[in-house]
Amino acid sequence: MKLDIYCFSDTGLVRGSNQDMLSIGPLLVRDAQECHSIELSPTDRYMLAVADGMGGHGCGETASSHTLERFRAALYDKSSDWSRPDSMIVSTLRDISAELNGMSRQGGLDRPMGCTFSGLVWAEGKTVLVNVGDSRTYRMRGSILKLMTRDQNLLERDMTPLPEGKVLYSCVGGGTMPDVVTTDVSGKLLPGDRFLICSDGLTDMLQEARIEELLSVRRAAEAGSGLAAEALRAGGRDNISIIVADVVTQTPLYTDGSGKDGDNTFTTGDNTKSDIS
Repeated sequence: MKLDIYCFSDTGLVRGSNQDMLSIGPLLVRDAQECHSIELSPTDRYMLAVADGMGGHGCGETASSHTLERFRAALYDKSSDWSRPDSMIVSTLRDISAELNGMSRQGGLDRPMGCTFSGLVWAEGKTVLVNVGDSRTYRMRGSILKLMTRDQNLLERDMTPLPEGKVLYSCVGGGTMPDVVTTDVSGKLLPGDRFLICSDGLTDMLQEARIEELLSVRRAAEAGSGLAAEALRAGGRDNISIIVADVVTQTPLYTDGSGKDGDNTFTTGDNTKSDIS
């Protein structure tokens, strides 16, 4: 599988510091933008993720960086068993959450530090969508934008009106044990798919219709930089972190060698087919 990737992370126009961090494989990015093209083999481990930190001055930065550093270390540890990546993702993020909660207690923080975590993880021939909190992962297929994750806030859970509805009931750290949601999407990424992984500094500033419009341009870098510029023009009230990743080629991975993933069959090239919407 080949991926063309653009990422952007910025403080925005109001906040004093950037509590977001994102991961492009082993590279961690804050207050910068990057373009990468990566070829993944069936045995490669890789991650695309955004973490949005919270917890008061300095603590949000610590939470997001600690979470991505620790997750990266676990993913790239060749001695670790990732044969069941969904279970490994859950246990790793829960361990990191416990570490952050311990750090908050030891530091005597009134407000425990924590962060969101959203993105895609590749391990042992599988691809897993993962989400904690209210950062989001979208997929654009053709001209249709689809939200692949669900915000873990009081608005979504209890229909609590805004602004109270923005309060998270699940995050990594934050004095809680995270509700880690994973979805196995192995073999379901198609050539031409475009993924957007972002913090709420983007989605709070732009309507989904506008995000869809800006994502419709040809190149990942052009789409991502356009989203970033629009969010800043709209006021940039929060930190803004964006990953745009294009699936340029895709060879579906099947563990049984049969060429089938359950009831779903695929071919690549001009005759790509799938019964997955």
